[in-house]
Amino acid sequence: MTDTDAEVVRAPATDRPALSDATTAVLLRLRDSTRPKIAAIVLLVFSALFVTLSSVVARLLSGGGAISAFGALLSLAGAALSWTGVMILVRLRFASRWIPSAHAQLGSSPWRPVTARVVRTRAEMVTVEVEENGAFTALEVRGLRAAHRSVIGRTGEVWLVGPAADGWAVVRIDGSHEPFPARVRRKPVPPGAVSDPIDPAETSRRWVRWLRSQARRSLGLSRRRRGDLRLPELVEAGEWTRARAWAAPWIARLDGTAEATVTVQLDDGATLTASLPNASVDLLGTVWETGTLWFAGRPEAGKTMAAGFPGYPLLAVARLT
Repeated sequence: MTDTDAEVVRAPATDRPALSDATTAVLLRLRDSTRPKIAAIVLLVFSALFVTLSSVVARLLSGGGAISAFGALLSLAGAALSWTGVMILVRLRFASRWIPSAHAQLGSSPWRPVTARVVRTRAEMVTVEVEENGAFTALEVRGLRAAHRSVIGRTGEVWLVGPAADGWAVVRIDGSHEPFPARVRRKPVPPGAVSDPIDPAETSRRWVRWLRSQARRSLGLSRRRRGDLRLPELVEAGEWTRARAWAAPWIARLDGTAEATVTVQLDDGATLTASLPNASVDLLGTVWETGTLWFAGRPEAGKTMAAGFPGYPLLAVARLT
């Protein structure tokens, strides 16, 4: 099929708690399990740096003149490193305060659709105004990328749980199982709205550009991301083709991705195997949910292609055999 007007993704269930969705549950569990590991790594790294610098400083201060002055500078550097480590730990704790509230809310309440518009973007925070039963609420949502904002602009809605009495809410957009933390904004909402492109093709372009930027940052550390550098080129390879799909069991990484093997069947009955070295849990959950996977162009053995769900932040590199 090449008709991208066909149903690409499914809306979340509204008759059961949000955490009954297995993909959302996995993503929230990954967020929760990552917190202590990141904190431990930060603590170990900065402790090691501090101990090393302290040892060097002690030796230098035992000398005199310029050496002692240099030792004093190193001592100040050690203090600065320690302060930086403490600030990172404080920020990690602040950024994860929403998780207990999210567990409670998503475990007892279903998603509900609400009218939404993006009114401001800055750094990692996006201000989204939602309307429900004539009442308007401004939410500060963390983690929404340009592609997510494009989906909100196109659909004019988000899926919401909360807000609870503590001010925390959880947001989900069409085409994603990701639970985004949101906090009720107490200050007045700025006038106007952010103008984001609503063309589904532009949503896909925005997402693959973000994936490429992540790959560039970690290129020296992660070979599995190298294919993502080609995604902006691959996503333009041709019209999107839908295939039936079945994913083999996979294991999620802490960063919300997995290496996966997906069997796909084309309309003519031909069967291919797609190897995805760096697919998001979100994407793989949608494969399981819809029983489909889309490719930019005609799938053929030997090709490396963009695979996922067009018009949504669900794309990855696939190698076909």
